Amino acid sequence: MNLRLVHIGDLIGMHFNILYYQHSYRWESKQVIDLLEDLLSFGISPKPISQFYCFHQLVVCRNKYLSDENFTVFDVMDCQQHLITIFLLLQYLGMESFELRYEPAIKREEYPYTWENGKLYYDNLKSISDEDIKSIPDYFYMKQVIISINDWFEEKRKLYPLIKRIFKNVLCNSNYMRGDKPFYEMGEDPNIEQNDVRFIWYEEDSLECGQTATFNCQNYGKTPLTIQLILSIR
Repeated sequence: MNLRLVHIGDLIGMHFNILYYQHSYRWESKQVIDLLEDLLSFGISPKPISQFYCFHQLVVCRNKYLSDENFTVFDVMDCQQHLITIFLLLQYLGMESFELRYEPAIKREEYPYTWENGKLYYDNLKSISDEDIKSIPDYFYMKQVIISINDWFEEKRKLYPLIKRIFKNVLCNSNYMRGDKPFYEMGEDPNIEQNDVRFIWYEEDSLECGQTATFNCQNYGKTPLTIQLILSIR
């Protein structure tokens, strides 16, 4: 079954590719603070077993051009804004994370279509240059989100000295049980009773997804696939 709930812990170590045609990353301080306030409220409130905080549907599709038998890359079709923000939050907290490749950041003049070309690095985003921001405006918003996360935690630490521990426990606590294979190859969820953060996971395997991936590969270094074109091929 393609539709299921997944824990942040389930995504650790996975590889996600944000496609050209997705909405550019445009989260601002208010959106980030609203999310952090929600997660803090969830983290400090008394909860029955298995109550969790759930994001929107994370729609993905396997990218056969970037994957091989030992390395699976999922193209992100929806919910990329939340996924990027959680990536930045995990990195700030010093937690294990998943990896992100951001196609708008690809250096088309330097490298072929590879996983490393366009991969996001937290430390690079923190110190991104004005020149790079000019060429990729999305970097500006990512850097501002990093600053907003840092400022919010510094302020909240006055009231909650252990706030980082609260967030780590909510995102992926020490009781999380990691399986010996990816969650999408498992049956029952061993972490179903966790009080944590989850996504609704939907893996798309339709013809439309395949056509989109094919276009992105064949069109590499040229004009990105647009929403209009996606609609026209469905």
